[in-house]
Amino acid sequence: MISFDDLLSNSISRKGKLFSRLENPERITDQVFSSLWNIEYVEMLDAYRNGNFDLVKRTAFNCAVLDEVKIKLFNSRVFDFGIRNVCVAIISDNRSYLNSYANLEYRATISEQGIMKERSFSEMAGNGETAIWCSTILHLHSKRFEEAKINLKIIEEKNILNSSRFKNLRQDFNFYQGILNQDAKECERALNNLLSPELAKVRNEDEVFRNLIIHPVVGYLKLAMNLGLPLRLDHPLVKYGILESEQELNYSSPYLKYLDSGI
Repeated sequence: MISFDDLLSNSISRKGKLFSRLENPERITDQVFSSLWNIEYVEMLDAYRNGNFDLVKRTAFNCAVLDEVKIKLFNSRVFDFGIRNVCVAIISDNRSYLNSYANLEYRATISEQGIMKERSFSEMAGNGETAIWCSTILHLHSKRFEEAKINLKIIEEKNILNSSRFKNLRQDFNFYQGILNQDAKECERALNNLLSPELAKVRNEDEVFRNLIIHPVVGYLKLAMNLGLPLRLDHPLVKYGILESEQELNYSSPYLKYLDSGI
C-alpha cells in the first residue's frame, strides 16, 4: 500500500502537469478538475495532520470552487454522492461563498417509471433520489430548516434507510434530526457512532485517508458549530483547531478564474 507521503509527493508533481493542461482550453475536461479536487484534498489532509488549519481551510475552499466549476461548466452531478464534497466545503469557513455554493444546481435526465425526464438537483432531492442527502446538509447550512424537515420526512416516507444502498446513512439522518431539534446529545451520539471502527471503515474506504480524518464527522461538527450547537467528541482524529473561527474568512482561489472565463 502506498504511503501518504508518497501519495502527497505524487500529487504535488501531478498538479503542475494538470495546470499545464489548463493553459489549453481544448484539453480542459471535467476529469481534469476532478483530479485537481483529489490533489487539493490530499494537500488538505496533509495540512490537517500537521495542525495547519489555515491551510486546511484554504485547500478546502479550493475544493469547493472546483465543485462549482464542475457543476457550472460540465453540469457534473457532484451532489448525487457528494457528502464528502459538501463537508469539505463547509470546513473552508468561507461562509459568504458557501451561501452561493449552497444554491448550486445541475440538471440530469433520469428514468421515472420507464420514462426519461429532465430533472434539476432540487427536483431529484424532492423525489427522494440520492441527491437528498447533500440537499439536506445544504439546507441546514443555509438555515432553511423547513426544507430540511421536508427532506427528512421524504426519507422516512420512502423508507430510504431500509434499502441496502443507504442503511449506513442512519447516523447521518439522526444527526440531521439532532440539529433540527437543537439536541446536542443526539448529535454527539450519532457522530460517535460514525466514529465507530465498523462505520468509519465503511464510510472511509481508503485506508490511508482513514488514518488521517474520518468523514463526514469533521464537516458535521463544523456545521453544528456554525448553527450555534457546539459539540464535543473524544477521538484522536477530531482536531478542534479546525472548528475555531474568530472571523469571517474570505480568500481567493486559483480556480475562480475558470468560472469567469467559462472556458
